[in-house]
Amino acid sequence: TYVNIGYIYRDSGLLEEALTEYRQALRFRPNLAVAYYGIGEVLIMQGKPVEAVENINAAISYYPQYADAYNLRGEALERLGRIDEAAREYRSALKINADHAAAAKNLSRLGMN
Repeated sequence: TYVNIGYIYRDSGLLEEALTEYRQALRFRPNLAVAYYGIGEVLIMQGKPVEAVENINAAISYYPQYADAYNLRGEALERLGRIDEAAREYRSALKINADHAAAAKNLSRLGMN
């Protein structure tokens, strides 16, 4: 699938190619949360946290129980210096999945457990 190819490109550092694949997935399934998540992830890697938040918001709107997306939105907000909001997102991820290791680590790193 396009999303899986996007992950391969992302992991290989081919970020523009990854974006192309995620966007192609959205052409066929406009409400595919994981594709919006992938776009958000790549945009963070490219240093574009504002654009990342927009896509992560879409992912969450289509899949409100997407713990990884809340964690990723926290990471984007943290890069924007919005620490309290980031902590809230990490807590939201943990509320959905109490075992979400990345969210717990991020919250701990902020000293806001």
